Amino acid sequence: MLGKDDVVKALIEAGHSGDIYSFSRNTESAQAAAKELDVPVQRIIKSMVFSVDRAPVLVLLPGDRKADYSSISELLGARKVRLAFPEQVVKWTGFPVGAVPPLGHSSPITVILDDDIERECSIYPAAGEKNNAFETNFDDLVSMTSGSVMSISAREKE
Repeated sequence: MLGKDDVVKALIEAGHSGDIYSFSRNTESAQAAAKELDVPVQRIIKSMVFSVDRAPVLVLLPGDRKADYSSISELLGARKVRLAFPEQVVKWTGFPVGAVPPLGHSSPITVILDDDIERECSIYPAAGEKNNAFETNFDDLVSMTSGSVMSISAREKE
């Protein structure tokens, strides 16, 4: 399984400093990460792996949003969209659920970034373990992931 060192290597290769925030607590939820970083939850980037017509797709969205399956299906022209099973996440990315970073995966994966990700602030995706994150911005995240930007989320219910 891959981990933090693999993410640091991928970040540096992508032109990032490779600096990672590590926490003593588990931050696999957006709320926990936001609390540790003392930032609003929408600045935490959730990584969700989907099976889209049986192919892996990594969806990156703000911590206060949820994936809109019908939007993903429509935008990708897919018949079947479902959240990947935990064993598929590891197989497709090399990382466990709750620790999937936006880059540095074990094999190439399609990346989609939600168009509601904060563009004017620092944002914090996972960094390969369930207790870390790295700081970046929207434009750099798009560049590092070669991702497509689409409207694929809805507000979380409170």
